[in-house]
Amino acid sequence: LSFDVSTHMNIVRPKNDPLVREVIAQTLLNPANAGSELKAIAYSSSVLDTKIKEALIFSAQNAPILAVRIKAMSSLMNYEKDVDVQNAFLDIFQDEDSIKMRLMALDYLAKSRIDKEKLQTVLENIDSGKNTAVIIKAQDYLKKIRADQ
Repeated sequence: LSFDVSTHMNIVRPKNDPLVREVIAQTLLNPANAGSELKAIAYSSSVLDTKIKEALIFSAQNAPILAVRIKAMSSLMNYEKDVDVQNAFLDIFQDEDSIKMRLMALDYLAKSRIDKEKLQTVLENIDSGKNTAVIIKAQDYLKKIRADQ
């Protein structure tokens, strides 16, 4: 016989405490509802941790609710010039249907000075009929990089 029991708990610990980081990461990976996931994302914004970063990337790419994915991306923007976040944002830029998310991804990639070859490769693989305004903005960014060199 096996079963799971859950109950509400209040934990008062510093944000960088390992237990708090674990609870935040688990809430992002296995959310009970969108509200709890949004709260966990809000708490995570000031805690830079590898496990939380991975959970935020998972939420940004897989959460069924657009608002949760956008909030996860906003929190990930705190990880400046992080290779894992850059790769996740490249995937989002290439595959996401939401124009807002694609623009957020491009803004982060530009700010973190993504390798222009990586961005060029992604642009070549994007369906040209999909969000042409976003593609034009990305091409303008690439032109600016080339002009600055």
